[in-house]
Amino acid sequence: VRFHHEDQNDFHNFKHVFNVVHAAFLIGCHSDASKYLRPQDTLVILLSSLCHDIDHPGVNNDFLIKSASPIANLYPRPSCLEEHHVTEALYVMEETGVLRNLSPSMQAEVHNGIRVAVMATFMGAHAALVDRLRNRNSSASQNARPFDVTVVEDRIELIETIVHAADLSNQVLAKPVALEFGKMVMMEFHKQYIREKAERMEVTPFMSNLHDVVQQAKCQLGFLVYVCSPLWRALVDTFPDLIPCYQKIEERILDIDLEKLDKWNGVNWDIVRWYDTQHSKTEDPGAQEPNPKPKLLTLSRKS
Repeated sequence: VRFHHEDQNDFHNFKHVFNVVHAAFLIGCHSDASKYLRPQDTLVILLSSLCHDIDHPGVNNDFLIKSASPIANLYPRPSCLEEHHVTEALYVMEETGVLRNLSPSMQAEVHNGIRVAVMATFMGAHAALVDRLRNRNSSASQNARPFDVTVVEDRIELIETIVHAADLSNQVLAKPVALEFGKMVMMEFHKQYIREKAERMEVTPFMSNLHDVVQQAKCQLGFLVYVCSPLWRALVDTFPDLIPCYQKIEERILDIDLEKLDKWNGVNWDIVRWYDTQHSKTEDPGAQEPNPKPKLLTLSRKS
């Protein structure tokens, strides 16, 4: 799996993968979630976390579709990238024989679980997943168990929730680590924006003008307030032992004061310096790239 990830990606690289696997493991260890999962469900969660971004190109679904990437043409839209991750993940499972000691029926169950879990990382499904978790919490009585290990649908929903939360867990880490992950995301967004400009594509608004410190702060604040916070709030309502994680998100939100950004350590100054350098040569911030553009997805297998 390590060699199926691009080191040149600023964010979607093996550091992110390691973080997601670790987060999924810790969610199971530090909450009651494991009580509602069978051993094979835990295996699905860990393997899905490990493979959820396999062969990621450093750009999102929208870019692949707008650029008529082979991946966008091969897999169903709008989640063509997640579909590709699933295909690559199952290929690696077969290639390595990691499931060889499981029965054929158990292998099929794990494969299906991986597909469901990886597809749950599609951001287009984020709001629906959060709503389902909120509805589950609001409909449960005070002493009711949030999930039933004997109910297939409950187990699937819990697997989806854990993998998706782990995928969006970098801001629940210690502050210095969370800030570095945020900077990595900003640079990957910035590079996609540059490519969109260079290839005369419609630019992605929230990835635009990140050379502006205020824009970086607004982008990160929007991610924290509208994406991370609702998901982790619903998760801690289900598993209160995870409250310290949610508190970290609240702290990161409070760190960002748009009137006092000189005190915020989350700015990616490399983007600002790049713009200043390029702006002295051209009025078009998208005319050149800070680094060679990342390899777009190919359909070749890596050995």
